[in-house]
Amino acid sequence: MKFKNTVFLVLTLFLNQAIAQKIKIIDQNTQQAIPFVNIQALGTKNGLSSNIDGVILLDNKFKGGILISHVSYQTLRLSSPYPSVIKLVSKENILSEIIVNNFNPAFSIIKKAVSNRDNNNPKKLNSFSHYAYSKLSTELVSADSLQKRKDQYFLMSESRTKHQFLQPNFEEETIISHKTSGIKNPLFSSILTDFQPFSFYDELIHLKIDNKYYLNPISQNSWKKYDFVLSDTIVNANDTTFVIAFSPKTSTTFEGFKGLLHINTDGYAIENISAETANINSTMIFRMQQHYEKVENHWFPKQQNTELIVNVSVPNKAAKNAKQMYVRRVIKYTHKTYMSDIQINNPIKKTDFSGLSRVINSKSYQADESFWNKYRSDSLNLKEQNTYKFYESLPANKLEKMDRMFDLMETFISGYIPFHKFQIPLNTLFDQNNYEGIRIGFGLNTGKILSERLSAEGYLGYGFKDKAFKYGFSTRLNVKNTNTFLQASFKQDVVEPCGNELDFGRKNNLLDFGFRNFLIERMDSVQQAKISFQTPISRNGLVQMSFTNETRNPAYPYQFKENASKFSTESFKISALQVGFRWAWGEKFAQLSQVIYQSEPAKAILQCSFEKGLNRVLNSQFDYTKINLSFQQQLVHRILGKTFYQLKFSKIWGDLPYSYLINGAGSSNRLGYLMIPNTFQTMGLYEFTSDQQASLLIQQNIGRLFLSKKASFQPELIISQGVSYGSLRNPQNHQGLDTKSLDKGYFESGLSLNKLLRIKYLQVIYLDFGIGAFIRYGNNSFSKMNDNLTFRWSFGASF
Repeated sequence: MKFKNTVFLVLTLFLNQAIAQKIKIIDQNTQQAIPFVNIQALGTKNGLSSNIDGVILLDNKFKGGILISHVSYQTLRLSSPYPSVIKLVSKENILSEIIVNNFNPAFSIIKKAVSNRDNNNPKKLNSFSHYAYSKLSTELVSADSLQKRKDQYFLMSESRTKHQFLQPNFEEETIISHKTSGIKNPLFSSILTDFQPFSFYDELIHLKIDNKYYLNPISQNSWKKYDFVLSDTIVNANDTTFVIAFSPKTSTTFEGFKGLLHINTDGYAIENISAETANINSTMIFRMQQHYEKVENHWFPKQQNTELIVNVSVPNKAAKNAKQMYVRRVIKYTHKTYMSDIQINNPIKKTDFSGLSRVINSKSYQADESFWNKYRSDSLNLKEQNTYKFYESLPANKLEKMDRMFDLMETFISGYIPFHKFQIPLNTLFDQNNYEGIRIGFGLNTGKILSERLSAEGYLGYGFKDKAFKYGFSTRLNVKNTNTFLQASFKQDVVEPCGNELDFGRKNNLLDFGFRNFLIERMDSVQQAKISFQTPISRNGLVQMSFTNETRNPAYPYQFKENASKFSTESFKISALQVGFRWAWGEKFAQLSQVIYQSEPAKAILQCSFEKGLNRVLNSQFDYTKINLSFQQQLVHRILGKTFYQLKFSKIWGDLPYSYLINGAGSSNRLGYLMIPNTFQTMGLYEFTSDQQASLLIQQNIGRLFLSKKASFQPELIISQGVSYGSLRNPQNHQGLDTKSLDKGYFESGLSLNKLLRIKYLQVIYLDFGIGAFIRYGNNSFSKMNDNLTFRWSFGASF
């Protein structure tokens, strides 16, 4: 009997689906699909919402007539039979708050959603996994409207992926297969897939496209920052869905969203959300939609849609004068994702993760059409089909050129340019500093010519100011599918004295963009041989061990007292063992076809090193011990803005020449007009020297001071503070240089205004200019106040 009931139930559900009518709801003017439209069966409590494609299935429960409503469109009442395409007319979206006895009913709903945020956040689950089908399209549209210009897209891509997550922070996406119109390289289908967050529950929503943090309307006390309007109520059979419009309050300065929230009374969870960035001065428009469904008694993302509209200026071939050299165009990216096979709290082990946030199947581009027909959420429309057909009709040589272009873009991400079967390291081609002047060079890396694991690299450079050649070469043995390697290197080059950090091949300064390198005016000529071994010890940790033998010649007047009776200007020879450790919280790396790149920067970095000088080993002259410790972190607060701080401590036991001591981290010299992050702006470049030193740098970015309608004027206030203490034993041992000590402390404070002037470049980005004032005080200040005060220009770029 139980079996018969089961068969009857399955058959009933099947027939119900079979006779359901598929309807698509679109905008009458733009012909674009409208997601999350409310459809209510007349005279009943049955209600549904259209998905992110504007599609809905209506069964027999809706045969008595429907009421179609959306906060941005005119309400429509229809009787059966229904057309397959329903067009809605937009209306003026002027909403006023619904106040009952001085009470906004939307507030209580939002507060309940906030209190249930952790219960509904999928990232709070112990584990989950799912498969996804994604579709990405790019098209060029006119500057004056977003009407479609052609019957095909500029580029079209599809992917089939697997996503798995395990507490506390194990997460990985595997691209099982991908397909891009005319291209085998997975760059296009993978690098644009994570513009929006996986879910909408974090207090601050981080958008990678502009690297900004936006206050979530579903966050504590958000009702003090946002206006909420209860615009619709959908009564379902078992629960109710509240539709709430939201936007930042007038005259607020925080980064926020505007859009619509669908809150379901079953757990007060997000059922649907449509949001776009509320900054009217941005060069781009970013919109996203998410649809959630109940899976194993937990709300989980089921569909996602991202729309990115970017203004660009492209060369005008028909230009007749300078004003017509560029013409404005708009690029529109549309990315849709459909989740399936969702499993919650399933048995996933740490060993199931590779350590990368994204990996790519080596044969991911080889799937045939039957594979895609199986996993597509719907068949391709005519425009998508035309896109594939167009590229399939192109000559093979043109397709090869396109693939090479994407290969070139990929290698740029890795820091290399392809050259026949070799690779050219970008950092060997050009450099500039105040000692070498302009430096040009050339380098080659064997890539995978020798083998998958063994590579060799060499370079040659020349400085026009110091009129000297530099060269070096290295060979590296990599362990397959890991970040473990053994490397041997030799170089004859120049290096700045007083360098203390090990090179882990990773970015070690969260705010440093390399501007200080232009100021370097003091160098040592070094001949160095080095053997190093590096391996990960966790997902975020690296350890490095190395042996170095080098000879240094200071390229500046200097004498070091080796003993009580002799000064030496000869070379300094050192052999040393180094052990270093680096831990980077939140840092993630992803794979392209051949390249591993940083997909998310670290939120905090702890780095420490221990170095032991080996006297008389390979003619080494010094016996010493050195330790370096540093910690830096960037915190983002919903009200206070961004806080960055850096702590450093270094100590040396034993007497060493100036080349191996500790610099005071200043950035002031006669060429120092730019603000250099992670440095003391008023301290001379080589003003202080120590053999033990501690420093603290703090920077607080308050954010926008006020709301300005002028995109060219968006000032941000930054408060800076720096403190440093240090000491130097036996300063009389160092002759020829002014080795001032930090034993009396160094204090610096500053105020900066970023984005005082913003200049739009090619309609795509803003070039931001600002100014800062810094003052030094305390025992190391100068007698004249003007000498303690310095001004610095800041420079950046933003959307």
